[in-house]
Amino acid sequence: MHCSGMLWHPEVATQLVLASEDDRLPVIQMWDLRFATSPLKVLENHTRGILSISWSQADPELLLSSAKDNRILCWNPGTGEVIYELPTSSQWCFDVQWCPRNPALLSAAAFDGRISVYSVMGGSLEAQQHFSADKISSSFDTMDPFGTGQSLPPLQVPQTVAHTTVVLPLKKPPKWIRRPVGASFAFGGKLVTFANPRPPQQQQQQ
Repeated sequence: MHCSGMLWHPEVATQLVLASEDDRLPVIQMWDLRFATSPLKVLENHTRGILSISWSQADPELLLSSAKDNRILCWNPGTGEVIYELPTSSQWCFDVQWCPRNPALLSAAAFDGRISVYSVMGGSLEAQQHFSADKISSSFDTMDPFGTGQSLPPLQVPQTVAHTTVVLPLKKPPKWIRRPVGASFAFGGKLVTFANPRPPQQQQQQ
């Protein structure tokens, strides 16, 4: 397997993921160094080789990948399912990165020279199509160069057209906005509380 990227787990020091650039095996393998005989999970959904991966430092359940099939997927490495897919341009996206300061933002760089910024909270993505005017034609004025006495019509320069693409939010709230605890009074004056259970800490071997 020809690896295009390797990332360590943000919270578990012994786990990592490997991305395959091979079109015959476009997978992401999750490994644990304590059980290095075989991968813990194999993430399969891309149809061509994977070019870039990025793991959210704020939520280990969010792993981004971009591949030669012109798709940007967001995985839950714990379950192995695709929880999100981002819209892409006509060119491959060769790099995806989470924002280090705002955990809800991510960027995607494509071979068409554009860098798109997305938010997992949803919203509208403005994609601008840039047109260039003919510099040779625009250098002429409105006078008739052929001497007919009639002025030329004004040069029509194409205008920038904006397309609005709606990006849907995540179905499950990310870790940084989940309520750790909550409480509410029920009928009869009873107090109902809830809390997110913490994963059991692994005991270090002495």
